[in-house]
Amino acid sequence: MKSLATYAYLNVLLRARLSKRLSERQMGAIAGAADLSRVALLLKETDYASISTLLESEAPPKVVEKAIMMIEIARYRDLLKYVKDPVRAFVFILMEMYDIEKVEGTLRLWREKAWEERDTLIEQTICFDIPVGDLLKASTIEEFILLLDETPYGRALFSAYKRYRRSGFLFTLETAIETDYYRRLWDRVKELSRLDRSAATRLLGLEIDIRNIEILTRLIHYSDLPAGELAGILLPGGSRLNEKLLVNAYSSKDTGILMDSLRTTPHILPAPLHAERGTIDQLRLLQAFLGEMLRAAARHALSGFPFTIGTVLAYFALGRSEARSLRRIIVGKYLGLPAERITRATGIGNGRS
Repeated sequence: MKSLATYAYLNVLLRARLSKRLSERQMGAIAGAADLSRVALLLKETDYASISTLLESEAPPKVVEKAIMMIEIARYRDLLKYVKDPVRAFVFILMEMYDIEKVEGTLRLWREKAWEERDTLIEQTICFDIPVGDLLKASTIEEFILLLDETPYGRALFSAYKRYRRSGFLFTLETAIETDYYRRLWDRVKELSRLDRSAATRLLGLEIDIRNIEILTRLIHYSDLPAGELAGILLPGGSRLNEKLLVNAYSSKDTGILMDSLRTTPHILPAPLHAERGTIDQLRLLQAFLGEMLRAAARHALSGFPFTIGTVLAYFALGRSEARSLRRIIVGKYLGLPAERITRATGIGNGRS
């Protein structure tokens, strides 16, 4: 009963928060804006007012992306004030995703020796103490890993050290961090009630499916990694796409088997997925479709009863979707892309909310 009351309160609180987010109409107007100054004007009276100010001052795109991420993190910190364990511990580990982005971003800058881009990283502590300055100065990958020894990320990096040395691919380190993260996240899920576990499995499983498609796209586009090594890179716990399907799709460069696995869902695959397209294009379309499935599941979780941890997951899933779309729109505007192309890339008008 206490759990029900907690989630009922959170449902009301979070639905009120979501009502202040960008609507489909607002997002469409932003995507269709003629230039960044118009985007800045449209954001001025929203939760992204600080982004409006940055755009007006012509801040670099990576700095704007960082500011959007800080707004996302603030939403997690805000919710932590209203919850107690085990919900609080669950929200905290969800917030670790931004720690992981920070470590991965630092790792890329270190590898590229791009120290001048340090201001694109969030140096303030999010969950764990990550010494960005010292990491960028590390003389070897071994030193980089050692500097993270007191965090979960150091242990994950160490586990992939030999594979990285053998392949030279940075994503072997990045996916090691993410694989370890999702294993720890699933351990948290196991501590929840039966109803909470069921709700979490549905939403987290779809998020993992999307991330695995991103990994597959990157591997096909940038590497010739043997299919036998893919199992150590894919993330555990996907909802619709299991490891065998993903490995088969990677080996054959045939995304049709992934699409076939989704035809059993009540959703209808969008027409472009049936068209003749390249593998990368098909994967991106599939990722967009899975994103819509996740948003639909999130909206259902917010409207359902009994209330569960799905309320919390749905709130953050919809928030991340909004922030991701906004980042893509702004980057597209910086690049001078046509509004139609930006709209297509973000899925605006296809039910995003």
